[in-house]
Amino acid sequence: MTYPTFAVLRVRRAWIQELTAVLLAVTTTLTACGGGDDSGSPAGPTNSDPKGLYALRSIDGKLPGEIYHGPWFDPASRRFYNQRVVVVDSGTVDLGKGNVWTMVLWLRQSLDGVTGSGLYNTAGIYEIDGDQIVLRPRDGTGSGVSGTFAPGTIGLSLDLAESTRARAFTFRK
Repeated sequence: MTYPTFAVLRVRRAWIQELTAVLLAVTTTLTACGGGDDSGSPAGPTNSDPKGLYALRSIDGKLPGEIYHGPWFDPASRRFYNQRVVVVDSGTVDLGKGNVWTMVLWLRQSLDGVTGSGLYNTAGIYEIDGDQIVLRPRDGTGSGVSGTFAPGTIGLSLDLAESTRARAFTFRK
């Protein structure tokens, strides 16, 4: 038996570039997320040095987080699915040297009961000005995603599954 491929999860260079453009076009704002570390350890990165790996802590307050549940038409296969469920299990955002950012999310998807998993991967250039952050694609196309940055926390309001409803993604160092 062959299983349907998921157009949203194919990891190909052209697909990633196209999906990055779609992601940055549909995402609207970053959500401010508070949060210091109460463990007594040194505070997280400052706005002047935000570099580091931020782990996904929640999506709308939960993890794993369901980002889509409903009918779906796959334009690649030209097939309609009565029930599509997309769940993000974990993920990271890495703010690196040279203001480069990378996001990787580990996803599970069910299409009419047939399940599979895959990665969502995108990257670009970031800018931070005070408590504001802007994530742009590497090629400079599009306006990018802008919002707030708190030391040790990145909050993103994203609609990755084309559901017309953005979810609040919280990443912490």
